[in-house]
Amino acid sequence: MLEALRNKRNSVIVLLIFAAIVIVFVFWGVSPSGNDKQDRAIVATVDNASILSKDYMSLYKRQIESYKEQSRGQLTEEMLANMNLKRMTLDMLINRNLAFREAASVGISADDKDVQEVVRTIPAFAKDGAFDKETYLSVLSANRLKPAEFEANIREDLTLRKMQDKVVKDVTVSDDEAKAGYMKENRQISLEFMTFDPARNLSSIKISDDEGKEYLKKRGSLFMEPLRVDVFYATTDFNSPASISSRNVSANEIKDFYEKNPKQFELPETIAARHILIKPEPKATDKAAALAEAKNKAEGVLAEVKAGGDFAALAKKYSQDLGSAKQGGDLGWFEKGTMVKAFEDAAVALAKDEVSKLVETPYGFHIIKVYGKKAAAAAPLKDVEGAIRNIIAKQKAWSEAKEQITALETPFKNAKSGEELKKAAAGRKGITYGSTGLVSEKGAFAKAPEVQAAAFALANNEVSRMIQTESAFYLLKAIQQAPAHVPDYSAIAVKVKDALRRDKAMAAASSKADEVLKKLTAGEGFAKAAKMEGVRIEATPLFAGSQGRIPLIGALTTDKPELFSLEKTAPYYKKVVEAGGKFYVLKFKAAKEAPEAGFDKVREQYKSSLLSRRQEEALNKWIAALRANAKIKIYEEKL
Repeated sequence: MLEALRNKRNSVIVLLIFAAIVIVFVFWGVSPSGNDKQDRAIVATVDNASILSKDYMSLYKRQIESYKEQSRGQLTEEMLANMNLKRMTLDMLINRNLAFREAASVGISADDKDVQEVVRTIPAFAKDGAFDKETYLSVLSANRLKPAEFEANIREDLTLRKMQDKVVKDVTVSDDEAKAGYMKENRQISLEFMTFDPARNLSSIKISDDEGKEYLKKRGSLFMEPLRVDVFYATTDFNSPASISSRNVSANEIKDFYEKNPKQFELPETIAARHILIKPEPKATDKAAALAEAKNKAEGVLAEVKAGGDFAALAKKYSQDLGSAKQGGDLGWFEKGTMVKAFEDAAVALAKDEVSKLVETPYGFHIIKVYGKKAAAAAPLKDVEGAIRNIIAKQKAWSEAKEQITALETPFKNAKSGEELKKAAAGRKGITYGSTGLVSEKGAFAKAPEVQAAAFALANNEVSRMIQTESAFYLLKAIQQAPAHVPDYSAIAVKVKDALRRDKAMAAASSKADEVLKKLTAGEGFAKAAKMEGVRIEATPLFAGSQGRIPLIGALTTDKPELFSLEKTAPYYKKVVEAGGKFYVLKFKAAKEAPEAGFDKVREQYKSSLLSRRQEEALNKWIAALRANAKIKIYEEKL
């Protein structure tokens, strides 16, 4: 499991956190702690730029959630420590900072159209499968974000993606290189192996109390009992259908909102057009000739249009846009930002009933006829009345919920007991409350991660800031704490001895496997060595690297490319392999070469896969160079 997660984390896409990271911050409820001093603390500097604790902690929490999902709940504290996730998270932020500054230095940026295209494709902003402006504004409002702020973050992310494209634009893969990769990856081998199982000698290992006590001193973190807290909480919902629908919104309020926010209800300029599309032959080997032939054909069709031919009839006859040809090339009404730029620019420049010249796009050659235009204008109030009513109702629900929680801050601070806290919260409109009892972070009491995090950051008797989640406000007070601690040896002696016994057995098995491998590479026979150690020789069936794991053993093949280069003259894999808590010595047994004929079917797949790996290598090299030329200071004690 840990091996697989380590492989995932090494992707340069993760290191640069391109794409979607801003959306992650917004829609996963990541928020500052509420402690301004803590949030503004600096965890690293990159030249003259600072990386703040709040940004680092937000990303770190999201990383943990992501790895928990990947591991299907099997992620442990020890695994997190072995992955060095805290440092990896900080590296992400440092790399992003360096990459964005480099993009600015070479004049790379994203424009408004780029940003709009991304925003329109985010599922959270869709209604009935299409982008909905009211939903967009409502979701941002619920997350305390302004459209300009959110779109600026999207712009930065897109800029980094463009910078990435520039770095890898000259990376290529030839057919011969892809074929070599195919032959190697699909070469099948069979292995003989010896297994060194720590459990074999586990029962014979005796542990004294003195050894156990010393082990506990050195490895106390393995036996740490976590912090447990008893937190009293009050919460009120502001985003449920019942909470929103119960708010009264008057006609005057709707009219006032409409008049004060005209841009929210502005309908963009729209155009109605038909087109005829002529495409170059996609399977042609001579692309230039195919393009010239398509252009020549399109010019002939344009001549027929100019000579007075019926545009719709000609579209049905010639157009290769199957979606619109049957409707006489009719594309219906569309607004700016929804068509390919060259097509859109040409359509915008046309007057009503005017026909364009040939317009070339990646799809082919277009002939466009505009049959309608509508200037940008405000949507009529009657058309947006329902949307405005919903926006105002949400705002009222949010404001009233906030007032109810705010009113509890002083009573919570003054309360001396759980009973007094109950009295303070009881009878208030929309407030629900309770206490958690002593719980650890693993015994989560709140679904919202920011509420959970705040609960375990409180000192005893401390009241939290007001916490806003996607749908509710919370106020917390810590009423009891049981600090994290390592139990006395006497209470966990059996557990400590068992852990030390397993460690010793693992170390002994690993050492024995290393010793045997050295003897084998020095010339000792495989069968003789196995007999001397009292272990069986087993053999795998034939397998290829594309299978991902070594049969019967389970170890990954993805990080062992040399395995498939083994042969009779050099039969031993250079390292002892650990998998499933056991240690294996591997020896080449047989091989079956990949059939060359199979390459043609998967040529593009292998070229794409090898290209991705090379692009990743180029990006890693580029980032390493940026880091080497930057002055980076990391405050380890703040991680």
